[in-house]
Amino acid sequence: MPPHQGLSLVAGVLLGLSPGVRDAHAPSTKPEPGDMSDLAAGLALSSMAVRWGEAAAAGRGSEALRSNRPEGAGFADWVISTDPERWYLFDALGRDNRILGVIVNPHLTRGQVQHMLTSLLSGMQHTFPGRPLEVLAYYRNGDQLARLTWNLQTRQAHTVWRH
Repeated sequence: MPPHQGLSLVAGVLLGLSPGVRDAHAPSTKPEPGDMSDLAAGLALSSMAVRWGEAAAAGRGSEALRSNRPEGAGFADWVISTDPERWYLFDALGRDNRILGVIVNPHLTRGQVQHMLTSLLSGMQHTFPGRPLEVLAYYRNGDQLARLTWNLQTRQAHTVWRH
């Protein structure tokens, strides 16, 4: 699968737009009253993923389209820059400066993925303090591997493995 298709799938999963891949924690596509900012952010990220696919197909890359917020795009760019050889991750996509989705190398062990997610969460805590945070790991085909969440009230991180 070309990498731009994988990121489009990841963006869809982050938004809860891919049927059959959603889980109970994924954002709902049906807006609740007063939930229009989440809907607008979701539509922006979905559009961004489509533009990323078009740019990647044309050979322009995804650098400017990694998040629906400038700070999140800068963080996603930094994440990618930490692994220039792509030994651990292939791409990153942010949403609302609180969710980071990464496409991981399928050859990583569970321990390596856990360490990477924990490190990324630590970076997000410094960059986006005082927020509930999530780091999601996906394979290139869009299947979710793991979700690490940071609970602000308990100040605890929790990982849920999908595969």
